[in-house]
Amino acid sequence: MKVEELIRNLAHEDSEIRNSAVESFGAVGEDAVPDLIRLLQQQDHDPVVRGKVAAWALGQIGDSAKDAVPTLIQLSQDEYEQIRESAAWALGQIGDSAKDVVPALIQALQDEHKDVSQSAAIALG
Repeated sequence: MKVEELIRNLAHEDSEIRNSAVESFGAVGEDAVPDLIRLLQQQDHDPVVRGKVAAWALGQIGDSAKDAVPTLIQLSQDEYEQIRESAAWALGQIGDSAKDVVPALIQALQDEHKDVSQSAAIALG
C-alpha cells in the first residue's frame, strides 16, 4: 500500500480503516515520516486526523520518526486535548532520539486533562 493511500485512509469515516492505516505506518517506517509531518502541520485539516492519528502513526514508527520531534513538541501545546495526549505518547515512543523533549513532557505533566498528563508520565518513563 502506498503512503498516499494510507494518509487518505487516516481520514476515512470507518474507524477500523483509520486504525489499520495507523498500524500500517509502522511497516512503512521512515519513508512515511515526511508525509506525516506535513499532515501534522496542516492547520486546516481535521484536528483528530491531523494530530491524534498522525501523531499515533509516528509513534508506531518509533525511533525512525526522530525528524518529527520538533513538530510533536509544538503539538504538545495544541489547543486540543487529544492532540496533546498523542503528541506526548508519540514522543515517548520515538525513544532516545527524543531526549531533548523532556522539558515539554515535564510541562505536559501539569496539563489539566489527566489523559495528557498520564501520557506524558508514561513517555518520561
